[in-house]
Amino acid sequence: MSKRKRNKKAKPQFPTAKIKTGKTQEERRDKIHHHLFIGFVVLYVLHYTFIAKETIGHDDRYQWYIFFTPTLLGAFLLTLYQRKYIGDFFAKELKGWSELAIGFLLSSIMAFTLSYLIFGNLANITWEYLNTQKAKQHMPEAFYCPITQFVEGKHDQIRFRFNGKSESVRTSYKTIEPYLEVNPADYQLEVIVRKGIWNYYVVEDWKIKSIKNK
Repeated sequence: MSKRKRNKKAKPQFPTAKIKTGKTQEERRDKIHHHLFIGFVVLYVLHYTFIAKETIGHDDRYQWYIFFTPTLLGAFLLTLYQRKYIGDFFAKELKGWSELAIGFLLSSIMAFTLSYLIFGNLANITWEYLNTQKAKQHMPEAFYCPITQFVEGKHDQIRFRFNGKSESVRTSYKTIEPYLEVNPADYQLEVIVRKGIWNYYVVEDWKIKSIKNK
């Protein structure tokens, strides 16, 4: 009796070319950029919510040296760093003067916003630290400021006048609730502060006082 040959099933043939599963250098760089962006956003929120000192005062030097200069310089450096990507995007995706103008405007806003989160925020944190250290060298002072408005909303606050400028301090709804239906001109804010850098003061304490009781 002859043995029957069993036909073996043919194994499927797959392409022999190697499939790259690792991330490209560009993808790794984009991931790093994403993590850095999230980190700077978290730093901004944490600093503003839990660390930043309440300050009052106005000085043009702060606007120029702490806000505008670092932010504009940072926007220029970020644009220079991403110049290849920006150039390719404008050349391939945008057609006509109107699209180019809109693209330039939106990219400028994005660069300015991102630069503020990075360079502007770091400059502000540094300045606040130096301002706080300077304020510790001075004795507390008391100022009596006319209240202009009790503000209820997303950010409850008390607005008042200090050295001829409009100022505000953050507060809670529970604090301002009794004053929402009264005339703010009948009250003043006693502010305890320490003099810091330039014309800025670090707020240590404040109290609402009625003028009528004087």
